[in-house]
Amino acid sequence: MDTLGDGNSSNLRDIFIFSDTLAYAVGEIYIRDSVGDFDPIPYNLVRWDGKNWTPQRVTINFRGTPITLPLVGIFGLSPSDIWLAGSIPIHGDGNQWVGFDVRSLPGNDSASVSKCWGTNGFNMYFVGLNGTILRFNGSTWTKLEGGTRLPINDIWGAGQTILCVASDQAHGAGKKLLRILGSTVSNVGDGGLPLSLSSLWFKPSGGYFVVGDGLFRASAIAANTSWESFHGGLTKYYSNAIHGSGVDIVVVGAFGDLLTYNGSTWHNHHDQTGLSFGSYYGVGIKGDLIVAVGQVFNKGIALIGKRSN
Repeated sequence: MDTLGDGNSSNLRDIFIFSDTLAYAVGEIYIRDSVGDFDPIPYNLVRWDGKNWTPQRVTINFRGTPITLPLVGIFGLSPSDIWLAGSIPIHGDGNQWVGFDVRSLPGNDSASVSKCWGTNGFNMYFVGLNGTILRFNGSTWTKLEGGTRLPINDIWGAGQTILCVASDQAHGAGKKLLRILGSTVSNVGDGGLPLSLSSLWFKPSGGYFVVGDGLFRASAIAANTSWESFHGGLTKYYSNAIHGSGVDIVVVGAFGDLLTYNGSTWHNHHDQTGLSFGSYYGVGIKGDLIVAVGQVFNKGIALIGKRSN
């Protein structure tokens, strides 16, 4: 486990792994200057080269002013084709970055994006606060109507299926599971799911998974889908994120919870990864590598794990 930042609410929110020697995490990392004062402009991206984390700043021009936004989500198409979400969508190659002023779209002044997913640069989706759903086709941004003002906390796709999970986690004011098909958004059955939902991941041949105030799965999705709890005593803490690769699945959450599934057995690694305070907010898995990111005692944390053979 590595800690990043000197305090002042430093945190990491999401992670994308390209390989054993390249990963990026996003958030806010505050570092003190030579006289001990906090630099007011945070580092919002950290790069892992297989050995060390290097803080970077993604600064963009927004309406004539350079700004460095807190970043919440990341999705990589290639090491030189990276999308970021931090209020607005940002695209770059790891060195140069461009922000997109999507709030200038008609009726889109309250848009705020926090997660993204896509298949290529001509098919990218962004979700976030106030029910924001945006699609980018490589040249044009389109606002999609999802029929909700709830925060949309996560998005994932596989094959022809794209799903989003919406929930007001702080107030328990509602929930929705949405399916995107092109530019059309429809509801998926959410029976059995609690009001507080944070993340989802699926592989159609291996099932659909939603986490938050519990762990849930379904074998198929439809307007009448009913979700089954597979909590089974796996964890007593809130789950913030889920991700998978092949048959492998990993879930992370409050107090350093980290659960893994290897295709046949679930295991709780809290005895190795537990925190007395703080949470893991994002997780990535690729091959035998897992990286979980979060916050503890106002510092960002990055936990790296490898499968033992």
